[in-house]
Amino acid sequence: MEVLPIDLHRQQILDHIEKNRVTVIQGETGCGKSSRIPQMIYESELDHNRTVRMFVSQPRRIAARALTSRLRTTEYGQIYGLRMGHGERFETSETRVWFVTSGYLVQYLSHNSASFRDHTHLIIDEVHERSIDSDLLCMLARRLLVEQPHIRLVIMSATIQSKLYCKYFSVPKNRTLFVGARRFPVEIKFIEDMLKEGFPKNINTKLQTLSSICTRNADRRRLVVPSTVAKAQYDIAVYLVNRLGLSNTRRPESAVLIFVSGMSDILELTDQIERLNSPKSRIVYKVLPIHSELPLEVQNQVFSSVQPDEFKIVVATNAAESSLTLPDVDIVICLGTNKQVERMGVSDQTLLVNTWVPQSGAVQRAGRTGRTRPGVCYRLYPQSLYETFPEHEVPEVQRQPLDQLVLRLRSTLDQPILPLLQELIEPPAAEAIDAAFASLYRLGMIEEASDNGFLTSSGRFVSRLGLDVRSGRLLADSFVLGMMAEIIVVVASFQLQHSPYRMAAPLIHPPNEYNDLVCQSLASSFKHDGGVYSQPIEVLELYKGYVSAKNQMAWCLANSIASSRMRQLHCIVQHLASRVSLGLNIPSEELTVDTLEPLSHGSVTLIRLLLTWTFHDQIFKSVKTKGPMSSPDMVLIEKRGVLSDATLKSVFRSVSDVIKPELQHIETTTYIVSHISVKYPICKWNITELFQQVNMQALVVLDTDDSRRLTLFCQSKIWDSFTLAIEKQLPGAGNCTPRKGSQRGDIVCGEITIPSKKMFKEFRKHIKHSITDPSVVIVLHPAESADVVCIRSALSKHWQDFFLGSRSKWKHQGSVHMDHIVFNNVPCRDASLVQDCSGLGMKILTSICNGYRGTPVLKVINPSDPSKVDELKVKTCRTAWAMCPETSTNGANSSVLLPRHSLVEGLGILNVQAHPVYAVAAKVMFFSAKQDLASMENVTLLPQGAHWLKLALTCMGFDELDWLGENVDYKSMAEALSLRKRLRATLKALDSSDVDLPYHLFKLFSSLPPANELSKDFNRPEIIIEQPPTVHVPTSFYTEGVGPRGVEETNDLEITKVEVLTRLREMSKTKGGGDKSYQDGGNKLKYACIRCGVRSTWKKCLKHMASSKGCKMFVWETIGDIEKEFNDLQPKPYVATDCSELYGCLGGCGYEFPSWRLCLDHMRSIGACYQNLIELQFRENKQSGLWKIPLAQRIGETALRATKKGVYQCPHCGSRMSWEAIVDHLDHHPICNIAVDDNMPSRNDDDWLDSALVEDGLQERCRL
Repeated sequence: MEVLPIDLHRQQILDHIEKNRVTVIQGETGCGKSSRIPQMIYESELDHNRTVRMFVSQPRRIAARALTSRLRTTEYGQIYGLRMGHGERFETSETRVWFVTSGYLVQYLSHNSASFRDHTHLIIDEVHERSIDSDLLCMLARRLLVEQPHIRLVIMSATIQSKLYCKYFSVPKNRTLFVGARRFPVEIKFIEDMLKEGFPKNINTKLQTLSSICTRNADRRRLVVPSTVAKAQYDIAVYLVNRLGLSNTRRPESAVLIFVSGMSDILELTDQIERLNSPKSRIVYKVLPIHSELPLEVQNQVFSSVQPDEFKIVVATNAAESSLTLPDVDIVICLGTNKQVERMGVSDQTLLVNTWVPQSGAVQRAGRTGRTRPGVCYRLYPQSLYETFPEHEVPEVQRQPLDQLVLRLRSTLDQPILPLLQELIEPPAAEAIDAAFASLYRLGMIEEASDNGFLTSSGRFVSRLGLDVRSGRLLADSFVLGMMAEIIVVVASFQLQHSPYRMAAPLIHPPNEYNDLVCQSLASSFKHDGGVYSQPIEVLELYKGYVSAKNQMAWCLANSIASSRMRQLHCIVQHLASRVSLGLNIPSEELTVDTLEPLSHGSVTLIRLLLTWTFHDQIFKSVKTKGPMSSPDMVLIEKRGVLSDATLKSVFRSVSDVIKPELQHIETTTYIVSHISVKYPICKWNITELFQQVNMQALVVLDTDDSRRLTLFCQSKIWDSFTLAIEKQLPGAGNCTPRKGSQRGDIVCGEITIPSKKMFKEFRKHIKHSITDPSVVIVLHPAESADVVCIRSALSKHWQDFFLGSRSKWKHQGSVHMDHIVFNNVPCRDASLVQDCSGLGMKILTSICNGYRGTPVLKVINPSDPSKVDELKVKTCRTAWAMCPETSTNGANSSVLLPRHSLVEGLGILNVQAHPVYAVAAKVMFFSAKQDLASMENVTLLPQGAHWLKLALTCMGFDELDWLGENVDYKSMAEALSLRKRLRATLKALDSSDVDLPYHLFKLFSSLPPANELSKDFNRPEIIIEQPPTVHVPTSFYTEGVGPRGVEETNDLEITKVEVLTRLREMSKTKGGGDKSYQDGGNKLKYACIRCGVRSTWKKCLKHMASSKGCKMFVWETIGDIEKEFNDLQPKPYVATDCSELYGCLGGCGYEFPSWRLCLDHMRSIGACYQNLIELQFRENKQSGLWKIPLAQRIGETALRATKKGVYQCPHCGSRMSWEAIVDHLDHHPICNIAVDDNMPSRNDDDWLDSALVEDGLQERCRL
């Protein structure tokens, strides 16, 4: 067995562990701490005939796996086992030493601390990595020492803060064992040292530039890395690699390890280093990456040896900093940067920042060499900057959200949180704790946003799951709606580090293999998604197929699925189901998804709702669709002749039977025409003859800049696809609908007015490169001139004169030859959710091209020279996305990066200006301190338009977002408001007894129009919707001199009866005091909004009530009450000639009743009369104070009247406002509404109105 430096300190270590309960060990990197100390303890206990059982924690999964694999090949290999989260285990009955991750051990200690009476030792390795789990593990270990007096604790690291940990664990005299010096020396070289190496002049210049940038950074004491640093570091690192590779003193087995900050650095450096390879080169540079996003089998390649003519270059993040031994590494190149996750303000969202490493991290990186022979570490930053680095890493607990930590501690230890957090080795800031309390309260986990808040039913349930708080909230809500089995799979998919599909990465796959993987994955994704455009639902369908497959391995192979990830998903699902079963006392059989039946439309709707409610502040929306005009299945290639039919088929060989790619060559000829002899040439054309003789399929005429009119003549067979391509280029211009009676034979004519001159000029500029069907494009100019573009067609002299007159002069400008790829149109399984203009073939091509850094390109192997790779620039249609500023708490308007190799990445959505598409992401990560870029994962698209989202947010009490859904009908909104009350009650109590609730939710959302009814959809037949009848309003409804033009404003309020509009006008006039003359104290503006009281003319007042965000909902409800009154009541139903008593309604309806009770019931139940009664009280109170009981009794006796006359105070939040505003505030503000519902008397009590009317003498006033 190889002797390591720590072996020299064996007896000293064992003696200290035997005599002390806590041992702090500091040994240099590579001395053998992680592998030797567990074995030393085992051998010592074995010599004393004592049983030994120990846990050894590692901060990273790759380190735990690597140590277990390596030690199982040694003499005592059978004693080593592995445990990690979600039930991942590798152990036997002989296992005595378990390597675990810190997260797993925290969960185990929290819930099974009593089982440690059977264990003897606990080793916490690499404690310098200050993750939340690491700090929490130390706190739980300190408590364990009190509970289990026999336990021996060992903590160790090469860069441990020894004094801090000795003080925390009360180690006598702060004694730390310093063991295991490095076996071989490592030379450290900063930029100052490299400048003396005699490098070429250009490299020295870059070193000096880099040094000056870093020096300025050091002077400002900034930890954030300037963006200008990376490029200079890349060039220097590539030069060093090339110099080392060509050096005559290089050992054949030698390797270089480059430490970078993230995946973008890995991709860039890999690309630059691989360019060093050439047929004439005597060595081959083999680049191997280490990153948590890469599959384990790819990362494990760094441990394998290479061929004699190969030079191994490992490019890694800080995942390779500690507990990872690469014995062949002689050179380390450290860029000195890493990515840190930080909390954004007081939210639970996070920001990824590129920062300088701490000094301890730099030491760890240098320690990756010098293991088997002397090594060198090049630090690409000056020593002056290194001296400004913090000595140790800032603990995660001081820079990340604490929601999950607070909930976990509250549940497991059942103690006040603040004292517990103060037990951590370095406690978090008070603001971070307050933010965690506020977030947990907002998510319904605790009853009060402070340390005094007890766990709610949902909080207790979520805390037992071991998930992040939002995922737990999603599971709790799904229980109420009966979707628990499906959501368990969805939440399990959130725990996967990678997509279930086989990973395709240009970094590790050659072009042909990469293209095949993307094609197969996207085709499989298209089949399982079925037009739903939801990654969580897609994984749910994948899981159902996997579980129901007879041969699961063959099923994975056929669907391009990584079987290891599906096994992991299945394990997580079973693990979660068992926890949910215990937490809710539900039989586990009820938590199994039905694998035989496809997911119903109702289930898809409910899953979308649950995701929207849970992640409502992570919504983003479509901004615009960019790309060339073409049909949905045609793509433009910039260079002609580079792509051949054989090459094209090789790119799509795995899916060629489905998408059937074809290569088309297109010639475009341009003419400049002057002396046009007719002003409007279109009027004189015989279109049918023109199309037959010229053999073209479309004619596009663009008028001058002033009119911005586009006229289109097109064959009916291509009308749909051709107009689809045009509308894609003209967002906001509307649909190009055929003119009535314009069809001549099979030629259809349509017209569009382009909204702006800027858009008109852009469209005119690019149209000749965009149309692919045989066409002629005429662009008219003011001075009797025009541009004519012939696409795949030619015009003889006869037809030139026919077009623009015999006087016209045609000058040939030039011809352009281009290639296009045409794909077969593959229909979705279900109706499409959005108006998508990109087919499956275009989505695959977009995904392939976007896998490369920088400009999207298609890489193919050259058929004549297999060693050569051709790059083709491809123009595809894509929709750009941005965070929704109205819903997001951070990063408003920041650009959005969609998941790579997903269907949503290649979407090209039409009409995004008029009808934007909203989407919700389960995971969001912001980049840079400016928060101008965000990455989205687990994306779900919502139905196109704002209506669906508006109703979804209303159901959960977020309807104050009035920017959404201006035209949602009031009946749907009223239904959403009623469902909100039922939802609140059931979600708060975690009660699933309201079995009709899911049905009513589905019924509400299925009534909304699909995407094809927002505007034209060419994939489905047009559906004609029956419109409500037009209201003919007499001129007298408007102010003098205004005719019935104003009726269009009433359509926004959906008024279909003149008598309803009459009543609304009377109420507005009463509100505005219009019955009074100006001399009697009235106002010239006689009408006012019935809610806010803003005065205006009747026409403007009606428009205000139809469009104002704050008033529209109130007016809608009033209109509903008026309509109900007209529908339900018959004129004077109770009048009888022999009545002894007769009462009349004071609400202004004119109805009479034979008894006081009937009159009272009428005024209480009819909304319009009740509203008028409220107005009467306010008016009379202002004049004489006639009413004795204030209307505040409507919400209970505890509603307080403020000091200012006519102002009322909310009984919950204390806000002061008018009575109308109070009523509206309590109806729409979720927290106050719940508080009033829970604590106030019923608003439907019969006694208050009765007593008010009797006491105020209104019974006598009603008596007729």
